[in-house]
This record gives sequence, C-alpha cells and structure tokens, in this order.
Amino acid sequence: MKIDLKGPDGNATALMAYAKQYGKELDLDYEKIITEMKKSDYQHLVKIFIDNFGMVLTIVGTEGIIDEVKKDIRIKKDDYKQLCVWPGTIIGDEIKQIEFVKFMEKEFDVRIKYESEETTNPDPGNPESGGRLDAFFYVHDDDVGKFAVPRLKAGIRWWEDIFFNNQEYLYSSHFIAEHPRTW
Repeated sequence: MKIDLKGPDGNATALMAYAKQYGKELDLDYEKIITEMKKSDYQHLVKIFIDNFGMVLTIVGTEGIIDEVKKDIRIKKDDYKQLCVWPGTIIGDEIKQIEFVKFMEKEFDVRIKYESEETTNPDPGNPESGGRLDAFFYVHDDDVGKFAVPRLKAGIRWWEDIFFNNQEYLYSSHFIAEHPRTW
C-alpha cells in the first residue's frame, strides 16, 4: 500500500488508524505504537509510523518533513538492496503481501520488503511459453549472507542471476530499466 503524507492518508488520525490496522495484521502491539506516536509532534508521529511500518508500506510525500524523518525513510529503503525473484510465486493483495513478509521472517529468518509480481515474457522461439507470475522482493542487507544458501532450496534467485544466465528477456524492458543489477 502507498501512503501519501501530503494527501488525506497522511494526517495524524489516518496514520494512527493505519497503525492500528497494520499493527493487528502484523501481530504488533499497536496500542503501544499509537501511544508512542501521540507523545510529541507530527514529525515524531511520522517517524514512529515509519519505524514500525516502513518495511511493508510505501510512504511518499515526505518533502518538507524534517530531515531526520526523511533520513530515516532513506535509510529504511537503502537497507534493502538485494532484489530476489521467486519464480512461479503469486502473492496477491496487500494483506497477502504482509503475510508474505511475515512468512519470510518466520521460515527464513530474513527481513524483506515486497516489491511486485511480474508476468514473464515468452522464451525466444517459443511463443507458447511465458505468462508465469514471479514474485520480487528485497532482502535486508544484514540478512543476505544467511539467506544465500537457504533460498536455493526454495528456488529463489538473486536478480543478478537472471542477467548472468542471459534471461533478462523474461521481463519487460520497463521492469529491467527500473531494477538494474547491483553487482
């Protein structure tokens, strides 16, 4: 889900309602989170919201918010650089995306940020192929090492594996351009 801090979803009341909703879904102590959100000003409220939900929600409209909050948003995003693809995996709506994040933490002991699902293009010379949904997600930098081997048993690939195996044709040029390989 995308929350625009400059729109109606960005007011304090709406953010606390989201904290309750997503806190319940993530089995967090949402009452404690909301109490902490109320302790100071709007910038503090946003910071606490991002600290607790920035991994599962996309937060935009941060222009004009204090530098500390903007820095925290950048750090949260910058901590997730390794893009992964799980071929043939369908996640679904926002609730399923949150459940997927929790599943990955429980089953693999890794923190992830869900990215998207993409439909594959056909293989060259085989127009009947393609159409498979693949799930994409980022792994927290600190968890990449411990995830490197267990991911293989599940068929999860680093994004860079697609390039090294000359399989970038599987995905749209738009997706490739938006997700350049990092190594």
